[in-house]
Amino acid sequence: TSFSAEQLYLYQTNQLNLKKGERATMRLFSLTVPCTEVFEWTINDVNDAHARYLNSNYSGQGQPITSLQDLTTKVWYALKLKNTTGMPWTTAPAISFREWKPLGQDMLKFTATGGEEVLRVTPATEVVGTHTLEEKERVRQQLRWNGSDYDFDLVTVEGTIKLRNVKKQPVELVLTRNLVGEVSSATDNAKITKDGLNLQSINSNSVVKWNVLVPSGDKELKYTYNVYVRK
Repeated sequence: TSFSAEQLYLYQTNQLNLKKGERATMRLFSLTVPCTEVFEWTINDVNDAHARYLNSNYSGQGQPITSLQDLTTKVWYALKLKNTTGMPWTTAPAISFREWKPLGQDMLKFTATGGEEVLRVTPATEVVGTHTLEEKERVRQQLRWNGSDYDFDLVTVEGTIKLRNVKKQPVELVLTRNLVGEVSSATDNAKITKDGLNLQSINSNSVVKWNVLVPSGDKELKYTYNVYVRK
């Protein structure tokens, strides 16, 4: 039995009597939900010097926007769960099992009724990937920002994501790219949105999300975005 109280969702149990010194564990509910095996990869902007270079507030000397990283361990084997329970799932640690054998533990985020969430299980070994950034164009512009005029470079950056699936069958990949800048194009029917973070910044925060079927072998995804870099 469960019920909601404004923004809270409460689970109710039967009365439980314990003797002094006794302990008990109670299962609130046990239900079966749709589950799909997927691979998940989230790529954020690079930290440290490269991130400062892309930040419009950074006034130091930048470096070429070219980044090649081995992010093999960043691809995760995961489970895509659909909440058909009729009640929301709270944010909490979640342990995944196959039969009686534990596979992994990660944080399951708040999932509304009818929503979907991806739960990471373990770093992937059968699907690997690399991510590169290449500067394609640079145009000098002067912009008025915070009441003053500043020189910026409008840099066009092309991102390339190379994937390799060593399994004999295709796999589903949920890939999210979070970046600073405005996305102009992305292949494979990617969904492009903007986050309402740092609204006073000269650059917006964009999210590119793919949900693609990766065949056995290699697959390549591309996207292009523009970012202002202060001189």
